[in-house]
Amino acid sequence: MIFEIKPLSVNQAWQGRKFKTNKYKTWREEFGWLAYQWVKGRKKKIYKGELAVKITVFISPKVYKKSDVDNFCKPILDAMVESKIIEDDRFVRILSISKYQSENEGIDIDIKELDNL
Repeated sequence: MIFEIKPLSVNQAWQGRKFKTNKYKTWREEFGWLAYQWVKGRKKKIYKGELAVKITVFISPKVYKKSDVDNFCKPILDAMVESKIIEDDRFVRILSISKYQSENEGIDIDIKELDNL
């Protein structure tokens, strides 16, 4: 599934350790809407059990040079749980994340249930 939304890093998501930024709250709402559009067209509504998740972020060249790839994981995984794409991110056993430069920013997510491999 491809989400046409600018990836948000963990540094932009929280103020300190406990407080979500307004930018993150807005981003979660937008991600939630995109996830709802994707989920409503599927027969299986939520991925459960042990999972393998592959996340590819497409970010602008300016952000690409400054960003650590691992900083994109937490906001995306948390948004996937909140949007009911996956049951709980603690069940993610395999996580692959890649970043690429692109003028068209977005997130591509591929999920596999390990029980079904």
